[in-house]
Amino acid sequence: MIASSLSSDLRDTPVKKLFWKYTLPTIIAIMVNGLYTIIDGFFIGHYIGEAGLAGLNVLWALISLLVGAGTMIGMASSSLFSIEKGKNDYAAARSYLANGFILWFFIAIVIMVFFYFTARFFIELQIAGSSEAIKAATDYFKIVIPMSFFVMGASAVPLFIRNDDRPRLATQLMIFGAVFNAIGDYVFIKHLGRGMRGAAEATISAQMIISIVGIGYFFSSKARVRLHFWDLKFSWRKSVKILSLGVSSLMIFFYYGFITGLYNYLFAKYGGSLMVAAYSVVGFVSYLYYMFAEGFTSGVQPLLSFNYGAVRYYNIRRLLWKTTRILFWLYVVFLIAIILFPNELAALYTSEGDVALRAAVVRGMRLHLFVCFLEAFILMGTVYFQSVDRPKTATLISGVNLVIQLPFILILPRYLGTDGVWLGYPLANIPLALFVFVCVVRDLKRMTYLLLEKHKLVLKEGA
Repeated sequence: MIASSLSSDLRDTPVKKLFWKYTLPTIIAIMVNGLYTIIDGFFIGHYIGEAGLAGLNVLWALISLLVGAGTMIGMASSSLFSIEKGKNDYAAARSYLANGFILWFFIAIVIMVFFYFTARFFIELQIAGSSEAIKAATDYFKIVIPMSFFVMGASAVPLFIRNDDRPRLATQLMIFGAVFNAIGDYVFIKHLGRGMRGAAEATISAQMIISIVGIGYFFSSKARVRLHFWDLKFSWRKSVKILSLGVSSLMIFFYYGFITGLYNYLFAKYGGSLMVAAYSVVGFVSYLYYMFAEGFTSGVQPLLSFNYGAVRYYNIRRLLWKTTRILFWLYVVFLIAIILFPNELAALYTSEGDVALRAAVVRGMRLHLFVCFLEAFILMGTVYFQSVDRPKTATLISGVNLVIQLPFILILPRYLGTDGVWLGYPLANIPLALFVFVCVVRDLKRMTYLLLEKHKLVLKEGA
């Protein structure tokens, strides 16, 4: 077998070199993937306007379930895939990958049926009273629902390919998809005037390409761990393990979707559709930092998983510290940009005539994003526990996240209005980040103890 005879770079190359080899392509891939959001926001903001921005943000509360399900399958099955490769068990690695594909197919069907009957209700629940925003959201989502399989695939497939020791290929595939989406937005929205339907058609077309090419890759001779149709054997045990490990990723996106929907509701209540549109733009701006956070945390995941499987715990500590330090300094740069160039950032997604919208965006950025590093750190902690096969702790972080956020978000707006809505999220991240820090430190101490016990056993046997 090619896979079993493969001398993996993960085993033979120093971790310092592997860090950049894996994170840089992943960062580029995440940045390119972020172009889907950024480009959609640009064209919708400039050619459709406030209703389109508000409608798009309302949709994120729903689409996040699809993206989260794809990430759940991709992150969990690829983590277990890498752990088994670290153990040199390529048969088990192949089985985890195959069950990831099977789960992807069936979960997409369940979500598609669910949204077919409930999408309109959830859209109106968030922004009741704004008929234009509701129409914009409905036009977009009617295209998305039948294509749920490909929305999930665009999140899962690059993770599969990256953990097949092909991070560059994963990046190239995502770049191609992003370029295709940009061209589609330009044609469908600007020239054909198809509005929100055009934005959806451009995005779905790109996601379809990524999914189909990714499936073809693993059933071709190009794959380092190649699948055959007879490998697609459903395993309850492996599927349950994938779901239990990946549920924290789903909860993260479910949490984002729930919080986004709650924010949309509160902004509509205290400030109308204008504030919902402003919240959408602040989200686009924040992604200029978060895509680096996602890139570094996703890029370091296969390294964490492999070193955990290979019992190289000292490398895990190095990787965590290096990633956290880089994310902090990137946050400093981003914060300076918000302070010095708020109007320029707002102008990326709004037209010159939207004076009130731009003013709301500037205030929102300053209130909402001042501690965004903490969210990156929380994400790092969740990915860490997924990578070292600690699903209960990863899930616990996601659950605690929701519990801590709700009181801040629900209470502050009663006294501060829209400013309270902006401030609820960042203030709640402070205690949550402390909780994650304690969990990570305790787990690293656990690993140190295991290594010491193993060393003592070796010395005892040698004597």
